[in-house]
Amino acid sequence: MITTLLYLASGGYNPSYEDLPFQQIICVDANQRFEATYPKKNSKVRFIATDALFAIDQLIKEQVHIDCLVSMNEGLDEGGGSYPIFSGFLMGYLSPILKPSLLLICDLSQYAYSNRRGLSRLDWGYQKIKEIKPTDSNYIDPRLFINDCTDILPKGQVFEMKKIRTDRRIPTNNNTKVKLIQCSIWDDKNELDFIGLSLISKQPLTAHSRLNINNPADFFIHQGVINIYKMPFIEILKLAKRQGATRIGLGPWNEGDYRELTSILNSEELMGIESISFYHLNPKDFKDLYTLLES
Repeated sequence: MITTLLYLASGGYNPSYEDLPFQQIICVDANQRFEATYPKKNSKVRFIATDALFAIDQLIKEQVHIDCLVSMNEGLDEGGGSYPIFSGFLMGYLSPILKPSLLLICDLSQYAYSNRRGLSRLDWGYQKIKEIKPTDSNYIDPRLFINDCTDILPKGQVFEMKKIRTDRRIPTNNNTKVKLIQCSIWDDKNELDFIGLSLISKQPLTAHSRLNINNPADFFIHQGVINIYKMPFIEILKLAKRQGATRIGLGPWNEGDYRELTSILNSEELMGIESISFYHLNPKDFKDLYTLLES
């Protein structure tokens, strides 16, 4: 199988990419001006000039699988980027084509002094196994991925990551299978006939809109996702039944308050529903449901 490195918000081409220990290098940036810096032939480096979400959609269709992910400078403050690469919605959507064991090259210092500090925890369905140091044989210098880098001091980190998946069954008084699953809902897309997510991200996509897709919420609605933001659970069930759905997948949506679910999960309201799975990436999500399991 071809080994692949994916660099999101890549900027321009660096000839050193040709020497990296991967058979394919995919660079993605919405700024089309960078395309002129990339070689047109005799290169293992490929450039995709579009928003990261559109690029991921394309790579999913091509059945590409990623061995190494790079994100160094998202350009959020001055570079035209509108959302962090490590946003849960993007990393969750990317998850199905990330290898279970992943090399991550990033610069977490860009989050240190902002309201995005929480992103440095990398709560998107992977755990850090170890940090790879310059003395390790599989170390790749993150500075290779910084355009016009003149820093002498090391910048960026390299981590060995491993995909998390935990499944917990919630006991009920009916035949509906109810689960709490820590992984991306997109990993199980083919097993679900109803996907509900809280679509609140309205940041503009950093590329020309297409098919009236102007922000992440539009993008996921176009993928068939139902926006369940602030929707009562009973209404979600009614909507799923009207659509003929029997295998429901839901992401966190109710601002951390899921107390209403306790009685509904043991009621006749679930009649006709084969399964309901609650997916989350952040370990802090669905605390009420985990408490239900422990009681």
